[in-house]
Amino acid sequence: MRLSDRTLRATVAAVLSATALVGCGGSSGKTTATTATTPATVSGKPTKLTGSQTADFTAASQSFISSISTFLVKINRCPAAKDRPTCVRRAVKRTEPVVKKTRDSIATLAERVGGDCSAQLKDVRSKITDVTDVLGAMADATQKSNLRSAESLGGNAQLSLRAFATSSQIVQRAC
Repeated sequence: MRLSDRTLRATVAAVLSATALVGCGGSSGKTTATTATTPATVSGKPTKLTGSQTADFTAASQSFISSISTFLVKINRCPAAKDRPTCVRRAVKRTEPVVKKTRDSIATLAERVGGDCSAQLKDVRSKITDVTDVLGAMADATQKSNLRSAESLGGNAQLSLRAFATSSQIVQRAC
């Protein structure tokens, strides 16, 4: 598949901005006084992620974004010859384990917290599915040499990546 340079640049820009957004939040370097109260809980679960859980979420999100970016570059470089289906399958095969691991990590985090944080983590997980649905259709179209269809899916990929980035940023605030 050959996405137009404009579409590929826009998609990679969306991925890069998603990476920047996922890294937002966290510690500002300022210390604040804490009180000796019990953390808020919902159904016996904390409503916020711990520091290490937040780091796990950030790492999983960044790994996902990196794998998707690599996937897009790889399928864009697949030759316009009979080897294209094999090239696309290789790109998909390398991306699938990262996507699965990211989904599983985020699902585990969602199970360990309650309230809005859990709901938002579940939303991020659904956004991963949205991204992979679009990219799966793009890979299928590329394998079948339906390049117009694959290129038109580039805009959908950008939208789903932006939605993922926005949802990830909300997790940083909510959790």
